[in-house]
Amino acid sequence: MQRHGYPTDLTDEEWAIVSPFVRNSDKRGRRQKYEIREILNAIYFVLVTGVQWRNIPNDFPPWRIVYWHFMKWRDKDTFKQLHDEVRKQLRVKLGRNENPSAGIIDSQTVKSTIAGDSIGYDGNKKVKGRKRHLLVDTLGLIVVLVIHSAAIVDCNAVEKIINHEDVPERLEIVWVDKGYRGKRVQEMGARNGIKIEVVGNPNPNSFAVAHKRWLVERTNAWIVGARRLTKDHERTVASSKGLIFARFGRMMINWMNKGSIS
Repeated sequence: MQRHGYPTDLTDEEWAIVSPFVRNSDKRGRRQKYEIREILNAIYFVLVTGVQWRNIPNDFPPWRIVYWHFMKWRDKDTFKQLHDEVRKQLRVKLGRNENPSAGIIDSQTVKSTIAGDSIGYDGNKKVKGRKRHLLVDTLGLIVVLVIHSAAIVDCNAVEKIINHEDVPERLEIVWVDKGYRGKRVQEMGARNGIKIEVVGNPNPNSFAVAHKRWLVERTNAWIVGARRLTKDHERTVASSKGLIFARFGRMMINWMNKGSIS
């Protein structure tokens, strides 16, 4: 079916970068009825507009086909692989090493649906849902993403970040807020060769930009720029992570084409 384009559609330049990660290398079976690019366009439409899978417009492939491909790529870590590769390429293009030596850790509590895994109550924020725990580099790019119950406090959940397999070996220092203070967190970082530096609010009585910490706050803002991600609508943590990696991977492709982050 011929259709009019949506603003969320992949450009030719974006498709050239994304296509090697999603093309089917298995030549067996029936010929693909729907174009992979159109299926991806439908996924990005859901991500940016926040529409339910069942309400994908009829000029896209059927929603069941789109959702099946999303789950397949999610389970194969396709979106994460694309994200990680583009992040390295973007850092190199901007004159950095492909892996960072410094980063910032923070979490964001978001409301979730009624049903689903890893859902809890954040007594501090008074929110029932999940926490998105991030380690970002000094450009604000995601290095490690961990999603867990909102009931787990930051100083306990930080272990999931510091010991994560995606933490680069050359990481030397990480800036955090006061929620991560304490000897246990410092010792945890030291065991991994990482200095944990707590950055407090420079002016408790008024708004002030905290040194380095503003970078991870900007990353959180980039994430919720997609309507599907303003709340955690997914039943599984795997789907939540897949959509965030899909969102950020495409943003970095645009930045790489422009040669700057904005």
